[in-house]
Amino acid sequence: MNALELAWSYVLDYENDANPFPERRAAITGWKELAVRDVDESARVLDLQLQYEAFGLKPADRLHLACAVVAGCEVFLTTDDGILRTRERVAEIRILDPAAFVREMD
Repeated sequence: MNALELAWSYVLDYENDANPFPERRAAITGWKELAVRDVDESARVLDLQLQYEAFGLKPADRLHLACAVVAGCEVFLTTDDGILRTRERVAEIRILDPAAFVREMD
């Protein structure tokens, strides 16, 4: 079995800090400790998210995707239909839903 690595970003910190449920906030903070990369805001992230604006993605979705690319991720997992519709247009990373990812792992 291949090893999986988790990447984290400042966008995830921002969203988690806004989570109104303390238990969920704490659980998600635990995931950050498992991440092998943590992406901060940078000119590269901001430039990429501007490119993704043309795909009609929401600002936070563009930033999540840009951070994953800057982190060097091979795969971006999401259940968001808007992001999934861009999978053919984003050459820098493979965009998959979790079910498709699991099927590929078998």
